[in-house]
Amino acid sequence: MSNDNFDGQILVEKLSKLNNSQQSIESLSRWCISHRKKAKQIVETWEKLFNSSQKEQRVSFLYLANDILQNSRRKGSEFVNEFWKVLPTALSMFMKVVTDMEIKWSPDWLTYGKKGKFLDLGV
Repeated sequence: MSNDNFDGQILVEKLSKLNNSQQSIESLSRWCISHRKKAKQIVETWEKLFNSSQKEQRVSFLYLANDILQNSRRKGSEFVNEFWKVLPTALSMFMKVVTDMEIKWSPDWLTYGKKGKFLDLGV
């Protein structure tokens, strides 16, 4: 796919329809990766909508970020570099409210980034 077809409003619409289904996460992840030259704008939009979303939907946003990170690394570091700027704060914020929810996830997927360091969530 070409980056010529990128439209920020389409991204907002896609993110607003995101749910926890594997199909939803993987299809949006592929779309984002296909527009990896716009990684900065994609991650900025992701962060804005993550911060304004309901806590239940934040899980989907984190699954999406994980899928993008895991699958884009082979094509370049654009998303790793951009998510590295916003994920520590997003995860810290998420962890403060997660005590009210029963979430099953593994910290394994937090091992991305420079030299495979774990993110310091400050929690």
